[in-house]
Amino acid sequence: MKQHTSIEHQAARCAPPTGEWPFFTGLTGRQQPAELAKVIPHLEEAARFRPYDPQIQRELGQWLAWAQRPEEAAERFTRALALAPNDVDTCLALGDWLASTGQASEAIRHYENALRAGPQRVEPPVRLGIALAKIGRAAAAEEYLRAALQQDPTQVPANRALARIEWQRGDKDAALARLRQAALGAPADATLAMDLVGLLDACAADDARDGQFDRAVQAIEEALQAARRTNQSVLVEQLENALRTYKTRAAGQTGP
Repeated sequence: MKQHTSIEHQAARCAPPTGEWPFFTGLTGRQQPAELAKVIPHLEEAARFRPYDPQIQRELGQWLAWAQRPEEAAERFTRALALAPNDVDTCLALGDWLASTGQASEAIRHYENALRAGPQRVEPPVRLGIALAKIGRAAAAEEYLRAALQQDPTQVPANRALARIEWQRGDKDAALARLRQAALGAPADATLAMDLVGLLDACAADDARDGQFDRAVQAIEEALQAARRTNQSVLVEQLENALRTYKTRAAGQTGP
């Protein structure tokens, strides 16, 4: 791999979290074709025998979504909601499906219903906060995310989303502190580690532009720890290259 010979890469490997807002739901995952072929027919048969069971309809919708069959998934989620309009898991599932298909505004309504139906549950305010942030309502999103963290301070999705809001408004110290603290409770979480690496990498680039190469070295060293902890081998190699560059520049500042 070609090594970086200057600092102009500026976090090209892992930008700070300004891209797609994550939706923390199984609907964004992928199941193996063999599992899809096995489970979906089983659930379809169960739905024929128990057509008024909202849980079966909901689960079938989730598996159909994994199988990239959106129209059928939507039909099952709609049936589940009609059978159990105040069921928290059903409201969340439909909201998750809408969010995963780019319909955040529609998802918000179902997350709000889930919150009303299950105010003691931590998932609704987390999902609602992320959906609100995705459509640009950062202040409202922050309110729900902080409420979720009052219930469960270790919530990785809420901490990740709130750190992104803090970063985007320019409070990088708060964002880094939040991700560092969250990583202590979930050291093996790869998504959390990637967010932390992205922020540290961006901070290193800022420090390097200001000529503070020692600070850039410290940031990349911390990013390397997070990448190694979660077995991000390609990222580790790239960060090691960047670290050598920053160390060389730092040594050049101090002179012989």
